[in-house]
Amino acid sequence: MAQLEKRLLENCKEAIADFEDKKFPSLNSSFSQRLKNAQETGNKDLESLMKLLMGIFSMYFQFAKGQPFGPLAIWKDGRRTMMPEDLTEDELSKLEETLTVSDNPQFVARICDVLWIRRRNYSYAQKAVKAYLQSVDEDKDECWVSRSEWLKRATQITMELGEKAQERIIIKKKLMDLFDKSVKTCFTPGQDYWPSSLLGLLIENKLVDSWEKFGDSAIEIAKGFSISPGCDAPRKYYSRAAKCYAYADKPDKVKEAKLAIAKHWEDEAKSFKTPQGCDGFNLAHRLEKAIQAYREAGEKTKAEELVHELKEANKLTLSQMKVISSPPIDAAPLIKIADDLLEGKTGIAAIEAFAALCKPFSYKLEEESAKKNLKDHPLQGLFDTHILTGEGNVSAKIGGMTDDYENTLKAQIIRNYNLGQNLSACTTLKRGISLVLNSGNSWKGAVKELIEASKFVPKDRVDIIG
Repeated sequence: MAQLEKRLLENCKEAIADFEDKKFPSLNSSFSQRLKNAQETGNKDLESLMKLLMGIFSMYFQFAKGQPFGPLAIWKDGRRTMMPEDLTEDELSKLEETLTVSDNPQFVARICDVLWIRRRNYSYAQKAVKAYLQSVDEDKDECWVSRSEWLKRATQITMELGEKAQERIIIKKKLMDLFDKSVKTCFTPGQDYWPSSLLGLLIENKLVDSWEKFGDSAIEIAKGFSISPGCDAPRKYYSRAAKCYAYADKPDKVKEAKLAIAKHWEDEAKSFKTPQGCDGFNLAHRLEKAIQAYREAGEKTKAEELVHELKEANKLTLSQMKVISSPPIDAAPLIKIADDLLEGKTGIAAIEAFAALCKPFSYKLEEESAKKNLKDHPLQGLFDTHILTGEGNVSAKIGGMTDDYENTLKAQIIRNYNLGQNLSACTTLKRGISLVLNSGNSWKGAVKELIEASKFVPKDRVDIIG
């Protein structure tokens, strides 16, 4: 395969330098600008290389089902941006050549990671891990999310290398050191989840020497936070502690950690009761979570005690709800269905026509519609939907968007189906009932005839059922 020309490698080096000089917020945007310049000047070779590099750095971490990267965009026709499996052998060779132009850790980490995924060459895995850790050390941003992603990917690669890999010792020490340092600053705004993220990696990959000790550390951190609306960091640490205690075979401490989660939900609920008033929605939400947590901890009696409070909070929520308007729906076509089917019919014919008005919706069509809605309007299914009775009780709950696509899809199908059924009941069926009632009294005899023919109705009960 032909080697990359020196001028192409120089352009690559300059693009990385522009990123390091903060001229661009990311390597992807820096390569994107070079691609635009190449297209404007008609430089096809440079355009090809920059398009390749831009594609490599457009991928983002999603860590789903063993695949660390996800595409930046997916179009309706099925096309998507680059993924590691799309690369040809020629493109992989070009990536190997670009490694000579810079030792920038973010650049080296991504290139070596992709080469490891495709080539399965041990040396690329080692280089990727080393570069990811270097990226963590050099990152000065107050936001810890990028560092967390780099550490997670470095740990993933390390675990793939086997138990005897030297990198496992390096990763374990790195995570432990960072955890010890982060505990000292975790109460600083914006840093509250950072130790939890590190502890999560240690637990997930079972890199902890003393499970009980780390459980105790998580509990200590959790207790350091004050109770305030919207601060769920303590619950994350209590949850981490419960997992540590479970690995340490300390069931009593597991229960204590779970009870602490429930108590925190309950205490946070109380914070929405102020002298100025009470926020019914947030109060009900926290109480519901507290009830669920107490039940999971085995404290059913305590959970039942909070049910009454939840009912009262739900009543308050209903009273505080404001009207939300939406564009009117044209019900004329749905009403016309009843008019066309019941026109001129009386007696048993009217009853049969009414029974045929509303057939079950096609699951396949509902599934296709739900998939389209999730793709076109992803925020629509983001939140849980609660259906309340007039007394304020939760009669049904439809889950919102989760990491599990199948469960999210099912929730969207249920949501769409319920909406369609309610709309049919308010239009087609209501119109049908009106037409039957206005067709004279012959329908009463038809109903009796149907009941008499039923094998499930005793003869002496026909009139009562009718």
